[in-house]
Amino acid sequence: MEIAPSAAGVPAPPAVAWRPPDAPRAAAAHRLALAYVAYERGLLAVVTIAFVLMIYHPILRNYFFQDDFFNLYHIVNKPFAEYILRPHGGHLLVSRNILFYLFYAFFGTNAAAYFWAVLLTHLVNVYLLFEIIRLLTASSRLACFGAVLWGTSPMNEGSLGWYSVYGHVVVATALLVILFQVVRATAAQRPVPRWAPWLWFGLLMFATTSFGVGIGVTMMFPFALWLFLPPSRQRTVLSLVFLAVALLVPLLYRWLVALHVAVTGTANEAAGVSLLIAGLQYWNLIVAMLVYLLSFGVTTLVLGFFLLHEKFQDWMPYVVSVPYLLAMAIIAAASSRVTRRQIIALLLIAVGCYAMIAAGRATFFNLSTMVRAVVQPRYHYVGQIPLAIILALMLDRLAAWVRLPVPWKTLLLAVWLGLVAYAADRADFRIDHHDIARREATIVVETMQAMIDGTSASDVYIRNDLFRSVGPMLVGYQPGFPGWAAIFTVYFPENVVDGKRVYFVTDEPDVVREANNGKRTRGLLVPPDFRAQPNG
Repeated sequence: MEIAPSAAGVPAPPAVAWRPPDAPRAAAAHRLALAYVAYERGLLAVVTIAFVLMIYHPILRNYFFQDDFFNLYHIVNKPFAEYILRPHGGHLLVSRNILFYLFYAFFGTNAAAYFWAVLLTHLVNVYLLFEIIRLLTASSRLACFGAVLWGTSPMNEGSLGWYSVYGHVVVATALLVILFQVVRATAAQRPVPRWAPWLWFGLLMFATTSFGVGIGVTMMFPFALWLFLPPSRQRTVLSLVFLAVALLVPLLYRWLVALHVAVTGTANEAAGVSLLIAGLQYWNLIVAMLVYLLSFGVTTLVLGFFLLHEKFQDWMPYVVSVPYLLAMAIIAAASSRVTRRQIIALLLIAVGCYAMIAAGRATFFNLSTMVRAVVQPRYHYVGQIPLAIILALMLDRLAAWVRLPVPWKTLLLAVWLGLVAYAADRADFRIDHHDIARREATIVVETMQAMIDGTSASDVYIRNDLFRSVGPMLVGYQPGFPGWAAIFTVYFPENVVDGKRVYFVTDEPDVVREANNGKRTRGLLVPPDFRAQPNG
């Protein structure tokens, strides 16, 4: 066979027949790569959950505390609608009250069951945060970092360790579910499913009526949605719809408070709400507290167990929060338009959460005492979530600029996890199990049972006394919480125990008068000269 000369006069090489790539081998390599990614993602998710469990599994030993007893008493003593609609401390609590009511119906006074629910909800929140950061950064390592950073934050104890603040925890669940769906749709570059906005509306209403920060989330959601979603007609329509929902929230607030007044015929809680609304005119105090809350939230999130809030000093927030905010501004300016919009959206959500707390609490303090007020751990559960996502986005941009090899990233994560474990072990971090409240409740219940068992009479008269674990705000308000008699209604299902009718004796006529308006306390509290009629 002759070989045709090339253009340069040099014989051309023989033609080689083209072969298709080895399809089965390429497919196997692709499956192996996907399996490795899934394995890494699953492993780091397990590590994340394990670290959070290491810190917060002791809450299972927690007991009821202060407002918990007040809620339990109202559940058994007030009509369903009156309890469900009752606001408290300026919070709309319809959803939280429904949860409390259902838990008492199923679990009674078994406190462990309540805190199992709290812990499991927190773990769900941690996993949702892991997935959100993973979708935003395409990094399971950063997802592990951000979820562990927030999930193990010592500040979470304030919300996780007190069941009355469970509404704060479920607000976080609502926010994280919505963010997860928005981020997943954006990452897949597909429209939001038609059913999703209906779910978001339901979750936002649930959050709004669970705890005060839920109102902040709902008010900021339309702006965050506009920034997260890519430009489209769907984005415009959804943002406008949820903006209308946000504008209706103040009307919903006033309507639910008015409905509670109409149902109960009393305006005690409505008066407190009116004071809070009147306090909005002191915008300088609100702005100051917002700045303090945001600074303290950043500081305690970043430092974690290296700075417990009990050791907080007034100057510390500026050392961490100012560099954090400066770095955020620089990285946002140098990043892509998409990342910049995501950072702004998350910052708006954090500001919305903290602004609601500031609006409700700033007028109780002056500028000199406000710095110490923001250290309340229960203020920071939801607000620190967007701050943790922002930090993960910042680190993702830095990693893209520095271009560290993958093994180095893994090593850095392992070292950081080791430092977290070491700091948690060495820190003087204690979860308050409310043992004093458990002890007092046990003593009171056992004393009442002993007095019932110790008489052969058909009527048992017990001198009513204070129950101090209901807290300083309520312990002296006997008409609202009549001490031992209130505890009796919670721990004893009926006013007749072992065939004996129980009465609580009090010298205060207004306590007897108020008790006669309750389901369980009607006839339970009596004056000293009372003696039951033979067939009464």
